[in-house]
Amino acid sequence: MLMLGPLVAYSTVSLFFSLGNAVAAPFLFVAIVKFFISLTLVIYLLIAAGKKMTTIVAGTKSHWRSWKLAGVTLGQTNDVFLAFSLLYIDVAVASILAAARPFFYTLIVSRAFNRQGRYEKITGGKWALTLLAVVGCGLVIASQSRYFGAGLTFATLIGVLLALANPLFSGFTSLSLKWGTDVSTALGDEDTESLFPLVGAAIGLFASSILFFAIGYFLQESFGALGFGGVAMAVGYAVIAGGLGDTLHRSALLKTSNLGVNSLGFFQPALAIVWLGAFPLIPQVDWLLHAIHLQVDFPLITVPHVDWLIAGCIAVVAANLLLNFRASDRIAYKALVIILWASGLFVYLHDGVVAPHYFAVVNTAALVFVLLLTFRMERLIRRTADEENNAFTVFRQLETLVRYERIKAEVLEGIKEIDKHRKVGELRNAYRRVKDLLHKARDEPTGGDTRMADKLERIESAVDKLAHSKQQGTNFGEFLALGAIGVILAGLLLFFTAPDLGAYPGYGFMVELMSFVLASIIVFLLFNMWDLERDRRRPILFKEKDGRYHVHFWDDRDADDAHLERRISIIICLAMVVAYGALLYYKWLL
Repeated sequence: MLMLGPLVAYSTVSLFFSLGNAVAAPFLFVAIVKFFISLTLVIYLLIAAGKKMTTIVAGTKSHWRSWKLAGVTLGQTNDVFLAFSLLYIDVAVASILAAARPFFYTLIVSRAFNRQGRYEKITGGKWALTLLAVVGCGLVIASQSRYFGAGLTFATLIGVLLALANPLFSGFTSLSLKWGTDVSTALGDEDTESLFPLVGAAIGLFASSILFFAIGYFLQESFGALGFGGVAMAVGYAVIAGGLGDTLHRSALLKTSNLGVNSLGFFQPALAIVWLGAFPLIPQVDWLLHAIHLQVDFPLITVPHVDWLIAGCIAVVAANLLLNFRASDRIAYKALVIILWASGLFVYLHDGVVAPHYFAVVNTAALVFVLLLTFRMERLIRRTADEENNAFTVFRQLETLVRYERIKAEVLEGIKEIDKHRKVGELRNAYRRVKDLLHKARDEPTGGDTRMADKLERIESAVDKLAHSKQQGTNFGEFLALGAIGVILAGLLLFFTAPDLGAYPGYGFMVELMSFVLASIIVFLLFNMWDLERDRRRPILFKEKDGRYHVHFWDDRDADDAHLERRISIIICLAMVVAYGALLYYKWLL
């Protein structure tokens, strides 16, 4: 909830650009925006700095000749690219493309800067999500054509490149953080560390506004082209999206230590489309526009295929979110998101082949699938639990014997190797080392005490069971049969449909909604079983630097972080179902 305020405020940017007719005088429009945002920042600094204002002024005077501030000023050119893109593409298309930065960072930044940060490891799942975002952008661009891909011109390409330049240039604005840290460190004043980045941002904003005013004057742009309403929209952008949005964002970050809340900002293009679509429906909107002498042609979204636009927006938002926060390490969840998007779009666009006995065939295939899945899952879960219990029991018993010097400490590393390795050769070698050490321990004199020999025999028997269970890999025949039935069932749901749906639109809506949701769940269950196999192969014992062995925790996130990211994960899936449900409702019932 902390980020809801700034998210709503930031999502109004496209609305202000559209209502203010920014394309009439783009440099003047952006100059007004940057000037008033810098003014709100200065007012905030005057209030927040208090007695530290003297230090801030002195630090700024001594460090204003910095290339980082020049970079901040360069970053403020982002809105000019967005304004010029509206000459060639629809404002809704530009809004979504401007949010495409994260998946471009996956491709570019990770390669250019040694894959640092959250893009340190580019996995197959991240490549799949990147592909999803690329396909989504393609759908968004294609929504401007009456037929898929037809009618797209060179001018459209220019508009697309300008919109994509917006987020790439805005990345330079983060240099204000680096500049602020350098200044506060040089002054040795930690109290100003949070204020100097705002000073750097204000300087970059003011410098860019002066630059844009000068360019606008040189190009003979006039305030008359914008009109009173256009100027009012520029000021509104500065106050709501710039001043209010930034203030609420800073307040939200001060109230939480979890920076994952920033991920909610990737919902911005979806909310921007809602603003553009719903604004004409607001009561008394005509009176409001007339009061500020603003003439606007409705609707604001003018693409021929709004459905393609929505589907593409869903893909970009979902991919950006999953690429920029740790939703889940499981392949199944990413597969669920991708198949939800793809199957929902397919069902919406494809009417399906009429099958006379549709539900009877689906019920039979579903019954076979559920039976095979249940048997397989039950055996897999039981085997995994038995292996873990055996490994923990054996390890702790041997650890006690090591502590009392009844067996060599090497045996603990051997058990860890048995738990870790899945290749038969490596597993055999680790097993033999453990057996040799157990045999040597049994050969040691016990002074007539048979309890130690019995205990070692029980441990050896448990090691035999553990090694035997570990060498049993995935039953690919069974998995192949289950996968084949799952694919057939998903295909039946997606490619075929029940008869006479046209006569009962509500019935058709429910059948198609059920089809894409169930097909997605089936694919999720198949991948989830594969995840359980991966869990079985994960090591459960971990050796710390102090030489002690502990349980290996796979998820190292704080509880609050994990809780937030799970909620976002659920929101993504629910949002997809709701969005496609709305499209199917439009298809059948409107």
